[in-house]
Amino acid sequence: VSANNAKLADGKSAVAVVPVTVLPAAPKGFKYKVVATHAHDRSSFTQGLYYKDGFLFEGTGQYGASALLKVEPSSGKIVTKIPIKDKYFGEGIAELNGKIFQLTWMNGLCLSYDATTLQPLKSYSYASQGWGLTTDGKNLIMSDGSNKLTILSPDNFEQLRQIQVYDSNGPVEQLNELEFVDGVVWANIWQSNRVVAIDIESGAVVGEVDFSNLLTSAERKTLDDIDHVLNGIAYDKSRDIFYFTGKCWPKIFEIQIAR
Repeated sequence: VSANNAKLADGKSAVAVVPVTVLPAAPKGFKYKVVATHAHDRSSFTQGLYYKDGFLFEGTGQYGASALLKVEPSSGKIVTKIPIKDKYFGEGIAELNGKIFQLTWMNGLCLSYDATTLQPLKSYSYASQGWGLTTDGKNLIMSDGSNKLTILSPDNFEQLRQIQVYDSNGPVEQLNELEFVDGVVWANIWQSNRVVAIDIESGAVVGEVDFSNLLTSAERKTLDDIDHVLNGIAYDKSRDIFYFTGKCWPKIFEIQIAR
């Protein structure tokens, strides 16, 4: 914040306060290693992903095809599929307090499920688009395609605060699928091969990974749509392994990131 003294027409003084954004240092470029690859269902338009107790949980999109999936990582086999209504376009998912939360894109509605039985529970409203969703273990963290992350109460979806995300070049827009790991939110940047690591307290991008070479050129040629891009981050804390995939990608990757 910058403050300047100013004289008014009646001779009185006033202080003009001008907000100043101080950009963070350039993010560190993290190197990665692919330790395993697994099959991924090519019909899954991946919007959300997380790992728990040996399974991947995946939220998928597209009107008429959106669902919540429980997936066996080693085979890519869909163990359980919970379709959602055709009028909803599914987005990010997260699990907290015994519930799975699933955003919708343009409906302003978050669906919830019992995390054990996957039976539908109540829904929650929000006043924005829904893109990515994760949790810090206490609250939910949502992206909406802008450079903002919104912290939400899991009890009533009340907005608690917002964090603006910047790197050394300015605001980082198109934040999409999210995963929270040790005080850092990992985020896909939509329509790119860039994943950024965001300090949850400051909003500064402290690291980034370039996944341009994750798929081979031959594999990229099999993708049918310009929206079939990198999207989907999950983390297995016990092994310090990330899972990455994309919308309708043929593979899920197990990856170690040197950070």
